[in-house]
Amino acid sequence: MSASALLQSVKGTDELDVGRLFDVQGWVIIVTGGGTGLGLVTATALAQNGAKVYITGRREQVLLDAVKQAAPTNGRGGEIIAIQADAATKEGILKLRDTIAVNEKFVNVLINNHGVSVGAPDINACEQTPEGLSKKMFEDESMEKWLETCQINTASYYFTTFAFLPLLAAAKSIGGCPEPGNVVNLSSMSGITKTSQRGQFNYNAGK
Repeated sequence: MSASALLQSVKGTDELDVGRLFDVQGWVIIVTGGGTGLGLVTATALAQNGAKVYITGRREQVLLDAVKQAAPTNGRGGEIIAIQADAATKEGILKLRDTIAVNEKFVNVLINNHGVSVGAPDINACEQTPEGLSKKMFEDESMEKWLETCQINTASYYFTTFAFLPLLAAAKSIGGCPEPGNVVNLSSMSGITKTSQRGQFNYNAGK
């Protein structure tokens, strides 16, 4: 489609205004791991721009503190609501979904942000030879840590997304939005770094 044809397909040029393109006024958004760090920054920005944002995490007090810290003050109608939930288990994910489904008929955006770093052997704290590296990184690392990291940082994104799929689809069918809800999986530069970052291969692999 040519540029002129594309412009003609738009109802009005005001539809291309940056304020309209990125408008989240009245949207329902979920940010997992939203009590701290990048999750809290994301939730704060969305709420400040008028979205109703549910933040989740395992630590209730952290979530409650985040709600106080990030409560919108600009009068655009946004809000942040805390729900304690453990996204590391299917039971926790279903609890989160069912809790939100009581109050919402649809979800516009699911932002999978939760994650853990369970620690790893320091690759620099050994003799830098094939034998030294092999001994350190094999004997001081555990299969359980790798499984925990992959369960929370990778597998739980899959299960959380499919648990919320009906509510995401309902953004269009019930909510009258132009499109179904979207899923955003937040990652990290650790997923593409060329170094092991002191040996945290389990975290990097999950990202």
